[in-house]
Parts: sequence; structure tokens; C-alpha cells
Amino acid sequence: MKRAVRAVLREPLLYKDFLCCGNSAVIEFLLQAGLYDEARTRAAMMSERAVRNGHFNCLSPNVQEIFSPSLFYGAAGIGYEMLRIMAPDQTLSAYP
Repeated sequence: MKRAVRAVLREPLLYKDFLCCGNSAVIEFLLQAGLYDEARTRAAMMSERAVRNGHFNCLSPNVQEIFSPSLFYGAAGIGYEMLRIMAPDQTLSAYP
């Protein structure tokens, strides 16, 4: 687990923000590892980029105008992970 945490912390913010295998998944991993400050930092970086760009990155760069509402590859998963970051003890993980 320690090696995985070190590897994740070395990685820059990913392009993709979704829950399947993007930044939201990284945030969930950090929460599961008990690294709440690191998870919040990653969530803040992801949110700040979304504000700058006007959207979260759910799809490839050439199809950003398409809205993706799904849980694992879209806005629902990003929103759910934002709920988790605010209240991890009160919100169940999407990865049981």
C-alpha cells in the first residue's frame, strides 16, 4: 500500500476527471488510504482546473462539448466524489 500511495502522490493531475480511472478515482484511493488532506488537495486542483476551463474532463479533448452524465465516466461520479471528499464518513464509497 505504501508504494502505491507514493506512486499516486508523485503523479500530476490527470487529464481525465471521472470516477472510473481518473482524478476522482485517485481521490477515492487517497480517502481509502486515510490521506484526507492529499485527497482534498487533489480535488481542489481538479475543481480549479474545471473553473478555468469551464468543464470537468470526462471525455477525450476533441469531444468536450458532449455532456456525460454517467457515474463512472461522467459528471455524476465527479459530483459523488465531491460529496465523499466533504463527508467521507457519511458517504459510502462507489467502490465497495
